[in-house]
Amino acid sequence: MTQTQRQSSPGAVRTRALLTSRAARFVGAVLAAAALSLTAAGTSSAVGPDHTPRVSAPSLSGADFYTYSLRNQSTDRCIDDSYGDGLHGVGCNGKPYQKFDFYYQYGNIWVLQNQSTGRCIDDSYGDGLHGVECNGEPYQQWEITNYSDGTSMFRNVSTNRCMDDSFGDGLHAVECRYNNYQSFYIQ
Repeated sequence: MTQTQRQSSPGAVRTRALLTSRAARFVGAVLAAAALSLTAAGTSSAVGPDHTPRVSAPSLSGADFYTYSLRNQSTDRCIDDSYGDGLHGVGCNGKPYQKFDFYYQYGNIWVLQNQSTGRCIDDSYGDGLHGVECNGEPYQQWEITNYSDGTSMFRNVSTNRCMDDSFGDGLHAVECRYNNYQSFYIQ
């Protein structure tokens, strides 16, 4: 999909995204989470699939979550949050530093918490894109837009900037440009 197509028909792109199997599963997960939160029928597990305890924050308490890795369409790097190197894009390796629990908030808004560090992806004006202790602030809320090519864009609710992973600048948040550096495969 070209940059022009994304900008010229965002409604059509969203509609087509719902028709792809990956996007349909993701939307299904959103709807399921919304239904569970409305009926209070479901409960969240206190441990992850690997039986390690989850770090909880007030905004994540009792929330349903789904675990994914994020691989950039252009650089083919995965988002990684390790204690030594912080939040950055590196070669995909499938380790817990590259796995994020997606916690449904409302609409298309999610909080992304790293499975290994327990930190949330945060984009504040002063500190930029980084992993910090989950605190429930809008700086840690991300609107996800799915595209028909199987990628998704992550826009911060508070700063209105998008996650971007370019070869020259690395992983950071900048003005949304709807290009491949801001498109991620949710795996």
